[in-house]
Amino acid sequence: MARIVFLLLVFANLAVYVWAAGYLGGRDDGREPERLRNQLQPERLRVSFGDTPAPAALLALAGVCRRVGPLGGAEAESLDKSIVGQGGSVALSSVDELSYWVFIAAVDGKPADNDIATLRKTGFKEFFVVAEEGPNLNSISLGNYAKEEAAKEKIARLVRNGIKSAKMATRAKPTGQVMLTVHGAPAMLDKALAGLTAEPIECPKE
Repeated sequence: MARIVFLLLVFANLAVYVWAAGYLGGRDDGREPERLRNQLQPERLRVSFGDTPAPAALLALAGVCRRVGPLGGAEAESLDKSIVGQGGSVALSSVDELSYWVFIAAVDGKPADNDIATLRKTGFKEFFVVAEEGPNLNSISLGNYAKEEAAKEKIARLVRNGIKSAKMATRAKPTGQVMLTVHGAPAMLDKALAGLTAEPIECPKE
């Protein structure tokens, strides 16, 4: 009896296996054999990137940035027209000469008489009262310096001599020259920027 039961269990398991494997046909949508047949086959896949440009080609398409200057007005204008005419772009900025002015502002629109007296008393002779109409009328000019450090040292000397109202202002004087920031294809810029009076450099990275 036990042997018969054992054989029945074996045959039952075999029947279940045959049915599950799909050997009996019929509907098997959603069953494991169908899923296995529909699996992607990696060895038959191919990734297509299209016509992706090489890095050098990408650089040529995107363009590069160069800075050059200072250049005189005529040279800058000629370069501007050349680059823009070849599809590039140009941004111009004027070049100013900076100086640092040391002065004592007018008090109620009048020269600071007390400071003038102190200046004379302590030996400062190089000063004058501004007579030109404008915001600095009647201010006491104590010197114009090319370097900021020199202007600050002058103020420090004045303070040591009891004159604490001196100030420093930055002045910008146009030079007539310009700086150019240009964008365009590398080959075009290399040709356009050759032979200038100033050496072009790469634009600072942001």
